[in-house]
Amino acid sequence: MSRKDLSGDESMQCVDLLSRYAHLLLILARDPDATIRDISIILDLTERTVHRTLNQLGQEGYISIERVGRRNRYRVLVDMQSTSRFENNCKVGDVLGLVVGQGGFNTPIEG
Repeated sequence: MSRKDLSGDESMQCVDLLSRYAHLLLILARDPDATIRDISIILDLTERTVHRTLNQLGQEGYISIERVGRRNRYRVLVDMQSTSRFENNCKVGDVLGLVVGQGGFNTPIEG
């Protein structure tokens, strides 16, 4: 779904309050089996950008990537401390919890 589809108005500007990293973490928290293609469609990004972002999150320790057959399964590491000066060393789970509220995830998030 593109941004245009979400707003229904082509003239309306879309302002993202969260980064693509946060958006991607939210998607993975809800669906650890999401594919790069699924994510790219949801975020309206290229598959290459999604792949690069997943690798960055994995290298920084925000997610773990497990190969399951021919697919990857992603696990958000909610106990990881944010290194951003803006999140003031909050845990990833705390930040995601602010966005979706308590119990807002479709699947349990493992620490």
